[in-house]
Amino acid sequence: MMDYFTPLTRMIFGIGAYKVNTTSPFILVAKTISPIYISNRLFERNPRERMIATEYVADYIDSHIGSDKIDAISGGELADLVFSYNVANILKKPHITIRKEDKQYGLVGAKRIMSEVKSGERVVHVADLITQATSATSWYDAILSAGGAMRDYVVIFD
Repeated sequence: MMDYFTPLTRMIFGIGAYKVNTTSPFILVAKTISPIYISNRLFERNPRERMIATEYVADYIDSHIGSDKIDAISGGELADLVFSYNVANILKKPHITIRKEDKQYGLVGAKRIMSEVKSGERVVHVADLITQATSATSWYDAILSAGGAMRDYVVIFD
């Protein structure tokens, strides 16, 4: 079995995405505070590392879930998309972009989902990181309400 953890951890440190501040903690999405912050968006500025990370994720999905058992890859607005689009391309699967909140424009019924979700479609969500699963629950609900089934949830950093 391939060791995914060590090279990804090294990349997170190598691009400077791992931040520690004990005097002025960071406010996280879940409105909690933490002395640690992982800025996976720095992968946007480091294409080599971004591609290696997404290749690891695609390989992990293929070997642990089975790309033949999924129909699409989803990613949530905004940081997830850095990874999820590439994973979808590598696995040759459609991509589903999920917005954080409903929008009042665009296609009818496309409020949170920016692309089509087919009824019963088996989806794997690719996220940049997870702390308290606040976003994970929201992404799951969006796919479910659009008629899909979120089969698994894969994160770059936990």
